[in-house]
Amino acid sequence: MLNSEEKDIIIDFALQNEDNFKIAINIGLSFDKIRKIVILDFLDSLEKALKNSLNGEWTVENEIKENVFQHWRGLYIYKNSWNKKYKIGFESQSHNAKGFIIGIVKDETIPTIEGLKEQLDDKYRKGLVSAYWSWYQYLDYPYQNWDNEEVLMKMKLYTSESVEYFKNNIFQIKDIATQSIDSQVL
Repeated sequence: MLNSEEKDIIIDFALQNEDNFKIAINIGLSFDKIRKIVILDFLDSLEKALKNSLNGEWTVENEIKENVFQHWRGLYIYKNSWNKKYKIGFESQSHNAKGFIIGIVKDETIPTIEGLKEQLDDKYRKGLVSAYWSWYQYLDYPYQNWDNEEVLMKMKLYTSESVEYFKNNIFQIKDIATQSIDSQVL
């Protein structure tokens, strides 16, 4: 993250002359496109890693790539036998790829599985429930909001580290919750 002095240097450079000003404006105007490319490349790597680690009874669904900046888009894994009633993954709760949560999303007409939240609270970490989520937790910094230097640098330059963060968290939830979900839907 830029400190105040670094920002002042950039601002001074941008305002020095017409060419520098045009460059600064065009970089600013290109930011969302750059961010979209970085996010899509990262999601492609994550999707491949998840598919390579799961057997044929699991599906990976990536809704984010349809519209990166739309809220309520997620990347999920689920067993085919769950008929999409339950999905494990992460989802943005705000426009512009912000407010990402991770957990178990469910059809709102289905009641929460008894004891599932307590299992995840004890074996993973404390979470919340809602009509649409059997259990969820906001992602750790910097992965909660995909609009800052740190997360974009991690996604672009340290892709494997970022992929492992998401994969490990999704699989921890999967390992804890699968048996309970199976018993509910089968």
